[in-house]
Amino acid sequence: MSKKKWKIYIKYLESFKEENNRGVLAVLRRSVSLMPDVDIKILPYTYPGIKLANIEKFDEKIAYQVAGFFALYNMGSTSSFESEKIPKSLGESFGFLTNKDEKGSKSLEQRFMALLNSHNDDLYNHIKYVINLLRSRNIPVNWEDIAYGMKQWSHPDKFVQMNWARDYYSSLSVKDHDSSSE
Repeated sequence: MSKKKWKIYIKYLESFKEENNRGVLAVLRRSVSLMPDVDIKILPYTYPGIKLANIEKFDEKIAYQVAGFFALYNMGSTSSFESEKIPKSLGESFGFLTNKDEKGSKSLEQRFMALLNSHNDDLYNHIKYVINLLRSRNIPVNWEDIAYGMKQWSHPDKFVQMNWARDYYSSLSVKDHDSSSE
């Protein structure tokens, strides 16, 4: 599935935030606690976007999960984030987070490596944790990249993990590069 389809789907989800539709966002957010099972209550809100983006049936679960993450991230948010620049990947977002952190960059790097090494069955929980971290520090997220990454996570070439790692390490400030080699 192409990133273009995910872009259409994310734009659909963003309409709930733009319209300040807190009721829908609350339903989507509650679905996070039920995953990996699908909360039937989200279907009226997610399926129109899935249909609009022409997302294949076998990718619908990812669409439901991303909708929950999106709502979780935007919980109570009315302001825009510090950076107008949307990161190219979750790896770059995590790099921005590490750069913002003064003391725990080593533990953040370990958390990021745990994400990269996670099995597809554990990916949901790792991403949920990362989304909460990014939200707490006002770090922007590229939702299309997360959806596409989740879709391609089990690819034998591990190109998603490689791209996220490359983006993470290239976004670190010089001081973080120096301290990680100690």
